[in-house]
Amino acid sequence: MKSILAIIMICSAAIAWAESKEITPQIMLISSSLDKTLSANQSVYQFKFKGIYDNRIERYMDFSVDGKTFRKKLSDQFELSIMTTPGKHAFQFFYNEYHMEVYSDSLSIKPKYRNKYEVQLESAIVPIMAEKPVIYLYPTEETQIQVKLNVKGKSTYTYPTYNNGWEFTASPNGELQFGDKRYNYLFWEAENEVKITEDYLSRGFVVKGSDVTTFLEQRLTEAGLSSKEQADFITYWGPRMAQNEFNYVHFEFNKSCDQYAELDITPTPVEIYRIYMTWQKTEPGLKVIEQKMEKIQRKGFTVVEWGGLEIKPNMLQRKHAL
Repeated sequence: MKSILAIIMICSAAIAWAESKEITPQIMLISSSLDKTLSANQSVYQFKFKGIYDNRIERYMDFSVDGKTFRKKLSDQFELSIMTTPGKHAFQFFYNEYHMEVYSDSLSIKPKYRNKYEVQLESAIVPIMAEKPVIYLYPTEETQIQVKLNVKGKSTYTYPTYNNGWEFTASPNGELQFGDKRYNYLFWEAENEVKITEDYLSRGFVVKGSDVTTFLEQRLTEAGLSSKEQADFITYWGPRMAQNEFNYVHFEFNKSCDQYAELDITPTPVEIYRIYMTWQKTEPGLKVIEQKMEKIQRKGFTVVEWGGLEIKPNMLQRKHAL
């Protein structure tokens, strides 16, 4: 079973307790009844899963009970029964990479009782706007260049206007000439569907809003972005991130950025460096593994692209594991 350091939850991370039922955002107690066929040291949790959208004939659930992992086939009604001892037990459920992992705090059960729960699985495919990806081009000499985008989503805006590609003359200082107009970079935005991965959940940075500028300067310097590239990046994202008390930040590099769009550039650059930042408002105390920044290599004709995606708090909220 996959274990992760942080779990993305769709609803609030709070747990509501009442005498008759225990509720988490995705796990709800439906009924609790005495089962006289059970012994005094036996109890049964019965989970019914909703939100499974694949067409598999046989469906298996990876799960853990108090940290011990198991794998079991679901019934035709998408149900899973787990016999335990009376008391309190914590559960985790992982169906596949296209559904978010779900876990509970301790769920209590009485001796000889059968508790039935409904578990809502949420899609790990999230619609997000890829904001302000900008492309800088630095040939070693004045060069005629063509750039084509294969956007993995719905293109919403480009500048200059994208007419089945961009064709222009680029200078070593990064200036791009389209006829009698000059630009510093190519700009595009699109609506993408992004799969929330274990890597996204577990590796990144927790940054105070008040420290955002210093943090970005440090990390982008490590990545090898120029002062101008950094200034463009920070002046776009910094003011928005500074409004939050804490931010969770995750960077993606190079090949990983193909999930948003693929670049086709003629003539072929010697080096293409892409860096995307995904971020969202979070709470203090989140524990993650600090990422290592991949560094640009500026050799010959070099292309640099940066972009970002903000995950809104009302779409996804992180909760660190127990």
